[in-house]
Amino acid sequence: MRKLNTGDLIKVGRMLKKAMPALQSADFNKLDTETPDQHKNRVGQAVLFTLIEHCFDDVWIFLADVFGMSYQELEAKSIDETLDLIKQLGESEDLRGFFGKVSALM
Repeated sequence: MRKLNTGDLIKVGRMLKKAMPALQSADFNKLDTETPDQHKNRVGQAVLFTLIEHCFDDVWIFLADVFGMSYQELEAKSIDETLDLIKQLGESEDLRGFFGKVSALM
């Protein structure tokens, strides 16, 4: 996985804008039974699945680019391999830092 750059942040921002109506109607409140980490993971998964639902091609093109492969190469990966790539991106300090800074601005 390559290091994320400003262009990637712009792409993620555009995807978030497309999915914003669905994201605004989602319930991201912390459940009483959740730990902070469980809540963060649940919200992250909800955002990811919403982006995939509303911006599928954009998400796939973005993932392929970040991992240095073509759309077709990514599409040919097994489900486990693809989920591992998504997990790796989700654990990326670049992406975490971006969302941390954006949420601090709001």
